[in-house]
Amino acid sequence: MNKLKWFLSVVAILYGLILLTSGNPILGLITAVYGIYFNPKFKIDVADYIKEDASKIFKIFVNGIILSFFILVISPLINEVNEDLQREANEMLDKEAEPYARRANKLLDAGKLDSAFVEISSAPKSNSIKELKKRYEKLSLGKSNSLLDEGQLESAYNIISKLDSSKTRMLRKKYQELVNKRNDEKIALSISKYRKKGFFYDGETKLSKGKICDENLKPINGKVFKIHKNGELHKLIDVRSGEISNEGSYDVFNQNGFKILEKNKTVEKRFYDDGSKKDHIYSDKYFSWYENGTSKHVIEKGKYKKYYPSKTIAVEGSYKDFSVVDSGIVAEKINMWSEYHENGAIKIERKLDENNNFTDPYVEYFHDNGTRAEERKISKATLQFKSYGNLTVYVVEERQCFDKDENSCECIDEIGKEKPVLYIGESEFGIQDKRMIVPRKNSFGCKNSNNIVDENLIEQNFKSDYYQETIVGDETYSKRTFGYLIAPFSPYYYDEI
Repeated sequence: MNKLKWFLSVVAILYGLILLTSGNPILGLITAVYGIYFNPKFKIDVADYIKEDASKIFKIFVNGIILSFFILVISPLINEVNEDLQREANEMLDKEAEPYARRANKLLDAGKLDSAFVEISSAPKSNSIKELKKRYEKLSLGKSNSLLDEGQLESAYNIISKLDSSKTRMLRKKYQELVNKRNDEKIALSISKYRKKGFFYDGETKLSKGKICDENLKPINGKVFKIHKNGELHKLIDVRSGEISNEGSYDVFNQNGFKILEKNKTVEKRFYDDGSKKDHIYSDKYFSWYENGTSKHVIEKGKYKKYYPSKTIAVEGSYKDFSVVDSGIVAEKINMWSEYHENGAIKIERKLDENNNFTDPYVEYFHDNGTRAEERKISKATLQFKSYGNLTVYVVEERQCFDKDENSCECIDEIGKEKPVLYIGESEFGIQDKRMIVPRKNSFGCKNSNNIVDENLIEQNFKSDYYQETIVGDETYSKRTFGYLIAPFSPYYYDEI
């Protein structure tokens, strides 16, 4: 009998669910609940619950009614409200986008795709704009294809690049094939052009016994040229007896046809990508320029000068020797070195004796209004290293900082932002290779003032396990208790090119 009741219960529950989903919620709910109640297992459970705690039955009943009410009544109302809100939002967006859509349509009608793209990109993302974007894409695909057929590759790619890559695969492939074909033609023309001048094409030269040779393995005497993939001249090199000549020229060009390097026995000239001069390197002098054409460095006859783009002096000093390396300019300092604010006010000036020692233990830094920004007392110190012996450095014993009104303030807590570089030299520590010198920035003045000088006091809160103790005069400091160091002091001034 229980099996039959259980079967009828399941049928009632399923039929109730069908009624619920077919638009008869009340009848469906009653049928499903009746089916559940008719189930003998449910009755047993309910009887046990009643015996245990009648209040639980009441809670279950109330919660079931609330849930059913929410599902059958509240939920449809919420969905309807959401749909209304979404509709209103879309109408508002369409209204806001209307002027953009109107202008974009006119531009598309006139074939002005770039201007139409700007309007579409600037407009709110409404339904009208989405439809307009589809029109733009359709017109753009047709236009770019026509431009490719006409050989206007750059104009075509300008349009293609603004479209979804998934919609332009075939056009991108066609564009690349046409570019490759055009470049091959340009390369062939360039090779022919420079061959007529008696030059040797690098793609046909051979190496034989360490010599640069022609196709017949004869050492070359003349100019060897290289070509960019786009057909523009890349390099033009003087070769003598099969070797790159130190006496001749070595010219390098970019893909746009501008010379970026000109090198011969006496000078190396480098240029910006637009062909304007960047710097000229001689054995005994150096000149450089900013991209705006104003002078940046003038280094000659023992005088070092660096300018701001505004043409005012930034750094000046005297040098014993200088060199230009891959990382920058390195000058060996002597006598007075000064750095200035862009308004011409002094930042800092230091004088060194013939042994590159500071002549004054006190150093002052200045604001751009001429008032003191910081005063430091500098002393020599010796670092005792675990493995390498001793190294002489300079230490900051005292610091006082001031604002622009010369009121005392809290000093910048980190006077060096990078770890100092230790150079393994001839005996203990020292400058072994000038190319190892890297840029340093020395911050000064009040905390968060952002005052910077790049004169070569390599200042740093020296926290490392490299050394065991520090000796200043007659006093010894452990690495854990000692404060700021200038480590190691270098007689060289470094500057980025």
